[in-house]
Amino acid sequence: LDTEVEMDICDFFFFQAEDGIRDAQESRGLGDVYKRQVLDLIKIKCLRKRIAVLSLLFFVGDYSYNGIIYAINDIGNNIYLNGVLFGFSEIIGFLIGGLVANTMKRKTSIFIFFFASSVCYFLFFIPFDDYIDANILGQDLAEMIPGLLAMTARLLLSTIFVVLYVYANEITPTQVRGIAIGLVNLFARFGSVSSPTVNHYSKMNGIPVMLSYGLLNLLVALIAPFLQETAGDMLPDNFSSLEKQSSPEEKLCAVEN
Repeated sequence: LDTEVEMDICDFFFFQAEDGIRDAQESRGLGDVYKRQVLDLIKIKCLRKRIAVLSLLFFVGDYSYNGIIYAINDIGNNIYLNGVLFGFSEIIGFLIGGLVANTMKRKTSIFIFFFASSVCYFLFFIPFDDYIDANILGQDLAEMIPGLLAMTARLLLSTIFVVLYVYANEITPTQVRGIAIGLVNLFARFGSVSSPTVNHYSKMNGIPVMLSYGLLNLLVALIAPFLQETAGDMLPDNFSSLEKQSSPEEKLCAVEN
């Protein structure tokens, strides 16, 4: 009896959700729902732009976030200590991310944290060994600095991922939110799987791997001021509700489509 009740409850919520996103007379099933959602993401101009930008943000974030792990052998002398510090930095970053998501504007936070992480990556190019020879830095401190920079970059990217997931939900309508989040997560996975390959070929060709991390983080930081601001806005339920969001360009886009 309990199993039958559970099945009835599951069926109720499933069909309620499905009925909310498809026409029962025209749809051929749930696969048709997903096909329509993908087509909606493609044919509506403002959604195309939003998903393209989100995909880039997620790609760069995951590429840099995971790539620093593959460079752990080149950061300091103690890879085990670095691993522990990375773990702590992630925990702190996620906690800070919750605070940032509740207190800061989305564009501001995306710009600040991506820009700060790019600075951390570029600081790897400072020849700290020269400062040891000049007796400006002690050897122990100079060996710790790369690990601290990597830990800080990891913390900043952990923070920004919290903001990005909130932002992705705020910027896509309920009708296509599930497929949109899945799509940008796909690009995030592309970033994570490409980072070890880039790291390997960078070492083979003598190219500093931190250069790509720094440049890409700087790129998305410069894009951030042009993003749609969604902090404090109501979540868009459908395509027509896109007109209610703050940007005049987005309103025009929603009306035209």
